[in-house]
Amino acid sequence: MNVDGLDYHSTVNTGFVNTLPTPLQRQGDFSEFLTGAQALDSNKQPIFDALGRPIFQGEIFNPATTRIVNGVPVRDGYGFDPTTGQPIAGQANVIPANDPLRSSLAAFTIPNIRRWTATHAARTAWRELRRQ
Repeated sequence: MNVDGLDYHSTVNTGFVNTLPTPLQRQGDFSEFLTGAQALDSNKQPIFDALGRPIFQGEIFNPATTRIVNGVPVRDGYGFDPTTGQPIAGQANVIPANDPLRSSLAAFTIPNIRRWTATHAARTAWRELRRQ
């Protein structure tokens, strides 16, 4: 029986579970994912999008900027120059506060995940005790 509230179970994506966002990520700042290096393909060649812009390791793309260029979907990175594709200092991988991805629901939900998990664990423990 586990009553500490930290027993996470997942049947999907089991290689990337048991994580909660950092305080910066809760504020929309994912700059810690950027390595500063350009992404490389399997032949160790730099990757560029359909507009010829470099793609960086850890870059987060804005789904609202999706468009088709020569039959290929293209998106702008958050805080990256839309012309050159280069990161803008202090803005790269930062989702602006007015962006729909920074919803009030996410702002409420993410900090409370631990509490909800602990409540679920306590209920599960109570059911297990009643079965014995």
